[in-house]
Amino acid sequence: MSKKGYIFTKKLYPSFGNRGKSTWNKDIPCSEETKGKISKTEKGKIVSKETKIKQSKSHLKLYENPKEREKLSKAHMGRPCPTKGMKFPQETYPNFGTRGYKASKETKEKQSEIGKRHWRDPEYQKLMFETRNTKPNKLEKYFSKLIGNKIRFVGNYTFYIRTKKRIHNPDFKVNSQKKVIELFGNYWHKGEDPNNLIKEYKEAGWKCLVFWEHEVYKETNKVMKKTLRFINKINLKEPFNVC
Repeated sequence: MSKKGYIFTKKLYPSFGNRGKSTWNKDIPCSEETKGKISKTEKGKIVSKETKIKQSKSHLKLYENPKEREKLSKAHMGRPCPTKGMKFPQETYPNFGTRGYKASKETKEKQSEIGKRHWRDPEYQKLMFETRNTKPNKLEKYFSKLIGNKIRFVGNYTFYIRTKKRIHNPDFKVNSQKKVIELFGNYWHKGEDPNNLIKEYKEAGWKCLVFWEHEVYKETNKVMKKTLRFINKINLKEPFNVC
């Protein structure tokens, strides 16, 4: 069997091709000298950005398979934590293992700036969108069935709008119009004012309609009428959550 110019044989590599079976060196103790040599050879290695992306994609693809996830879960079950009992110098890791640690204002600002810098990179955005693979939740599926093919679910990071404040990934987009629809979950958006989001979209040249979760489930007919009027460019009698 050859692969990329290399020849593999059972004699040289007894465990090659035996996926799921124990490796030949399992339970064989490794001396401290050998560990030191391995550590030296690995230390200082620079992994290219392309390799990191490939590794990330391959790991995510592996975790998408329920059988593989179950295998990994069973393999790690009962194993002790690799860092258990290890002592970390307080100077190097001042906050290691500190429950309830709150980052300072300066640290939060640094983290925020790093995140913004990453998201300004088109390659980083593309990678994030590809790897997240977001699917519509229960509320979004229910709403989509009510309205039909006049709207398109774009909450899977296939479409986004840049406003003055940030980049938004709306839940739904109206076909062939500069209109979006957002659904606010009662738990995740508790205390938020939908009009702030509507105003932000308006400044970017988009019209927005917002519904709360309880409205979609308990006032379904009212929600349907509002949505159809919004899509068909009919002025609403009730201006709530629309601009």
